[in-house]
Amino acid sequence: METISPKELPYPIADEGLGEKLYPNEKVLADQIADEIEGGIRKQYTSGTARRDVHAKLTGCLKAEFRVNESVPNGLGKGVFVPGKIYQALIRFSNASGDPSRSDDNEDTRGMAIKLLDVPGNKVLENDSEAKTQDFMLINYPVFLTNDPKKYLSLIQKSSGNFLQKLSIPITLGLKGTLITKIFLSSK
Repeated sequence: METISPKELPYPIADEGLGEKLYPNEKVLADQIADEIEGGIRKQYTSGTARRDVHAKLTGCLKAEFRVNESVPNGLGKGVFVPGKIYQALIRFSNASGDPSRSDDNEDTRGMAIKLLDVPGNKVLENDSEAKTQDFMLINYPVFLTNDPKKYLSLIQKSSGNFLQKLSIPITLGLKGTLITKIFLSSK
């Protein structure tokens, strides 16, 4: 099976019908973010098994049944959300830390990933067009700490930098992003 580099894949197109818009230079920024995350993982795990950069600690995993509510309105009952449809699923719970040895007693953002199994049909992502799964990733807060990929890239770069760079993170995130980050880090 031929391996395709993520940089060789076409970048997804925004669905304007859903109100999606691409940021200026979003593809370039997405590639830079991926490179920074990969570089951080390679630096942290020079030998042995590499782990995720965040949500590295699995705090629970279970098999589940995902049932689509019968009362989903007609216009929304598309894709996996066909009213009454039932899927087998796997659910993974995690905390946001990249350190799997960190105690679960520490305050941290919590995550939940749901993988639906045996999902028919072609998928939107070109590299997964024939996949038989559908993934949902959730956190225990309604918004992410920034909606700007340029700020997110800067955050990743400063997080792995020296002490002064780390001190400048609140300036990068701004007041709103800093307050959201404070809430993230104090979640339980």
